Amino acid sequence: MNFQPTMKLRLLIIASGLAAGCLSCSHGVSQSDNSVDTISLKGEILIPYEHLWEPTRLFASDHRIFVLNSMSADTLFNEFTTSGLKVRNFLTKGSGPNEVTRMSSIYYNSANNSLCFTAPNKKLIQLNLSASQLTLSPIFELNPENGKDINAMAGHENWMFDNGLTVSSIASDKGYFGVFDKDGMFKRFAVDPIPADDFGGNASAGVKYNFLHPWGGMSADGRHAAWVMGQADMLVIANQSADSIIFSTNYVAPPKGIKFLSDEGEHFSFEYTDEQTTYFFGEPTVSDSHIYVQYIGMLNSDMRSYANDIINHQSEPKCEVRIYNFDGTLQRVLNLNCMYGSIAVSPDDKTLYIISEGPEDGINLRKFDLPDMTNHKPSN
Repeated sequence: MNFQPTMKLRLLIIASGLAAGCLSCSHGVSQSDNSVDTISLKGEILIPYEHLWEPTRLFASDHRIFVLNSMSADTLFNEFTTSGLKVRNFLTKGSGPNEVTRMSSIYYNSANNSLCFTAPNKKLIQLNLSASQLTLSPIFELNPENGKDINAMAGHENWMFDNGLTVSSIASDKGYFGVFDKDGMFKRFAVDPIPADDFGGNASAGVKYNFLHPWGGMSADGRHAAWVMGQADMLVIANQSADSIIFSTNYVAPPKGIKFLSDEGEHFSFEYTDEQTTYFFGEPTVSDSHIYVQYIGMLNSDMRSYANDIINHQSEPKCEVRIYNFDGTLQRVLNLNCMYGSIAVSPDDKTLYIISEGPEDGINLRKFDLPDMTNHKPSN
C-alpha cells in the first residue's frame, strides 16, 4: 500500500523533524560564498507517484537507483534503472535470517556492488547486490578487547573506508568520531567537540551529542565521507590516505535556539527559543569527487512561513544544494525547482536524483542532469 503524506504534512516534517583533531583543519568560513557560481536547474519526474511505495532515502550507482522505504514497509528497497524502470524489490523487514529490523549509516560501495549498513547489534553489514542469493554478511564489529567506555559509546553507526579503517560516530567529550582498524580495535578519537562556551556549557557529552549527532554519506569508491553535525552549521569531511583517515571541518555556527533548563547526567530538559535555526536537510551525498549538501539556513519560524507560502501557491518550491570539494571548498550552488528531500548523486557527478513532492504530482523521484564538474574552480 502506498503511503503518500499530504504536501502540508511533508512540509511540517521538514520544519519540525530536523529540529529534533581539534576542530582539525577548521576553515572557519561561511558556508555561503558569493564568489561561486549559482545555477538554477529544472528536473523531470523519473519515477512517478504510482511506482513508489514509502520512499525515505536514495542511493545511486552508475547504473542503478536504490530507494529505501520506510521501516513500516515489508520490503525495504526498490531498485530501478537510471531510466526509471523497476528492476526488483529486495530485503525483507523482520528478525529472521537475511532480514533486518532497523538500519543506520547506509551507503553504496562500488568495489563489490553492495549496500552497507549498521544493524541494531552494531555490526556493519554488507549486502552484495550481484550475488544470486542476497545474503547479509558482517564486515566489521567492535573488538571486545576495547575499553568498556569505547564499546559502549561507539558502533551504532559505522562507515568502512577502502583502506580497511572504519569510522564510527561516538558520544564522547574527546571526539565526535572514533577510528578503528580492520580487527575492530580502537585507534584514536577524531574531530574534537565544539567549544563548551559555544554550546551546552557544562552539559554532558551525551546530552550535547543529541544536538550534534553526525548525519553522513560515503563515496561509492570508499575513499571519502562527509557529515553534517546535527543542528550546528558544521560540515566534517574525511579522506583516506594509505593507512589513515584525515579529517577536516568547516565549523560556522553552533546549534542555535536551544536553552538548557536542567542537566543531571543523561537526564535533562530544554526548550527551543525563537532563535532556533535549521541549517541542513538530510545527510550529504558524496560522489567519487564531490560532496553535495542540502542547505536551508533558516529560522524555524521563517521555515513555517515559507512552507505556508508554498502550500498557498504564493511561492515556488525550491531546494538549495551546495557542492564542495574534498578540501571543504564550496565549488558551486544549485537551485532546484522542487522541494527538499533525500538526494543521491551518481558516482561520476553526472546526475542528481531527489525524492520530492508536488501538490499535483504527489511524492515522486526527480532527475536532474548536472553541469560538468571536471576541474571546476570557483569563479573570482
